[in-house]
Amino acid sequence: MLRVVRRKLKNRVAAQTARDRKKQRMTELEEALASLQAENSKLAAENSALKQSSGTLMQENSNLRQRLRMPPSEGASGNTSSVKSEPAVLTTPLPQEQTQTMFQLASCCVTFIALLRCVCVLLLYSIFM
Repeated sequence: MLRVVRRKLKNRVAAQTARDRKKQRMTELEEALASLQAENSKLAAENSALKQSSGTLMQENSNLRQRLRMPPSEGASGNTSSVKSEPAVLTTPLPQEQTQTMFQLASCCVTFIALLRCVCVLLLYSIFM
């Protein structure tokens, strides 16, 4: 009889320990879920801001290319692996400093857009994986 009582007591303690561990694990999972959801929101907002910035920069790049009478680069159409910096052909001469600045800005925009696309791909990969 004493053995049965000890076994029941031992089982009761083991069951309570298992419930406590399960409760602790659920708490940890809920905290991890909240953390991941917050990070996901943050990354989605950042992704949205980057997309908006990319659109603005693409429009600015297009405007600058029109001012310089340059054909659109490969990067603006979606192919980032073959982005080339082309020399500007002006219809009216500009001061050399302004020409260099505009060319550098256009080159930076193309490079930035390529980099931005890579960041977007990485963000989407991290969100869905």
